[in-house]
Amino acid sequence: MRKPLQNLLPVLLPMAFLLLALMVLSLLFVTRPQATRHSVEANLPPVSVVVAQPRDLRIPVSVRGWVMPFQEQTLQAGSRGVVTYIAPNLVAGGGFRQGQLLVELSDRQLETELQFARADELKAEHTLRQTELESAGRHQAGTAGVLMAAAQQSAQLLEAAAHQHVVDLQTRQQQARIFAPFDGWVMVENVALGMQVQSGTPLARLFAESRVNIRVALLDEQLALLELPSTGSLPATPPSTARITWRDGSKRFHWQGNITGTEGRVDELTRQTLVNIRVNDPFAADPAQPQRPELHLGTLVEVELSGRLMPGLYEVPRAAIHNGSQLWIVNQRGRLERRSLTILYQGRHSIYVTQGIHPGERILLTQLSNAAEGLPVALVDLPQDQAEWTP
Repeated sequence: MRKPLQNLLPVLLPMAFLLLALMVLSLLFVTRPQATRHSVEANLPPVSVVVAQPRDLRIPVSVRGWVMPFQEQTLQAGSRGVVTYIAPNLVAGGGFRQGQLLVELSDRQLETELQFARADELKAEHTLRQTELESAGRHQAGTAGVLMAAAQQSAQLLEAAAHQHVVDLQTRQQQARIFAPFDGWVMVENVALGMQVQSGTPLARLFAESRVNIRVALLDEQLALLELPSTGSLPATPPSTARITWRDGSKRFHWQGNITGTEGRVDELTRQTLVNIRVNDPFAADPAQPQRPELHLGTLVEVELSGRLMPGLYEVPRAAIHNGSQLWIVNQRGRLERRSLTILYQGRHSIYVTQGIHPGERILLTQLSNAAEGLPVALVDLPQDQAEWTP
């Protein structure tokens, strides 16, 4: 009896293990966790946009220019002579005040001529008095009376001529004392003590400190954006203003100016027009900028000119432009659209557009390396005060 069971054991044992395995698998299947379905979202690139809105704008024109004298004068000798006095501040870079004695000359020959002229004047006055006394003491008629009247008239003419000669010499003597014509500074001095000069000899070059001139070169497209001083019969329009900036390391200092006009010609090589900007009181202190230095001649400065008012322009940041005159728009479906623009002017920070975009459209600001027509993007929420871009 045992022997048949022993013969069946190799068959029954695997079947028992198989049955146990099936029971375990059934239990695992019944107690398995339920799978939850999740929607898979595409990984869209996040982007920032700015809403396009047309505005009436004054386009700023940014250029550089040199500080030059607005009023310049050559100090000349008014007469001949030897330089006997020079003001201590009559040196390059020295400042002076209007009416200050700058140079004095001495002319011995002129002094001698003046002494002789005064003697001649006294002699002529004495002759005139004698003639008048003789005429008053004698009442002659006929030819004698005519001769006496002629002698008196001749004496009067001689006395007047002698007096005028003295006045002329005194004027020449006064011209030997040369005074400052205005408040200003010395650019160049060409005079030394003991130097012999003639009338008209240049002694120094001076410039007024009340204002300076800044000369800038503008292209035709820049010039068309500005208001220039009127030269015709039309009502005058206030000229464009200028903001002058000079950098000293990380510090910036500013002055205000106005366009005074152009030099009336276009350079044949550069095709640029020279424009002059006047800055008043360039050496005065500014309470709002206590550390602002004086605006010296020869300084290279940055100039931002305020353009005339242009209606209906779109101001677009330079970062949004690619290929020179194109940008990306994020449409209502959240996809990119390429737009070609009509550009009026390209400024330092902004591009000013007349056509190619419409009010309310969203301009892409983020730089995407894989930007393509129809690419879906995810908008980054911007604060309300950043809905419109500010340069």
